[in-house]
Amino acid sequence: MTIGKHTLTIYNRYSEGGLPPFGNVEGINRTVIKYGQWEDSTDRNATNDGRNSIDQHISIIIPKTAKTGGKKYVLPMQWESLPVNQKLLSWTLKINDTYIAYGEAPDITSTYTIAKMQADYKSCRVSGIEDLTDQPVMPHFEVLGV
Repeated sequence: MTIGKHTLTIYNRYSEGGLPPFGNVEGINRTVIKYGQWEDSTDRNATNDGRNSIDQHISIIIPKTAKTGGKKYVLPMQWESLPVNQKLLSWTLKINDTYIAYGEAPDITSTYTIAKMQADYKSCRVSGIEDLTDQPVMPHFEVLGV
C-alpha cells in the first residue's frame, strides 16, 4: 500500500577514502522516490518588537513500499562504510547531509550543482528522521526538512 502521490529526489553525498590519485572518489548519489508525500507550510509570527518572523516547515513521508528504482534503503552508518559501487545501488537518510527535492530533479554534476537544484526545485536539507518502517500499519519514514 502506498500513501503518497508525490515524486521526490534524494541526494546523498559520498566519498571513498584514500589519498589522490588512488582514492578520494567523491560524488552525489541520486535516488528518485515515487509515491512519497511532501507537505510544506509557512508560519508567520509577530515578534515583540513588531517585526514578522517566518518559519518554513517541510514534512516528508516515504512509505516503505515507495518505488525507488530498485535501490534499497541502508542505515546511515552502514551506508558510509559501503564501497562506492554499492552506495550507488542504495540510498540513506542522514541528518544535515541528505537533500530532498520535490519532483524528479536531475543528477548533480560539475555544471548542475546542489545550489542550482535548490534554485530550480522546492527542496530541503534533512533535519530530522523518524524510522517507523517496523510498524505493522503503513510502515514509513517521517522526515523533517529545513
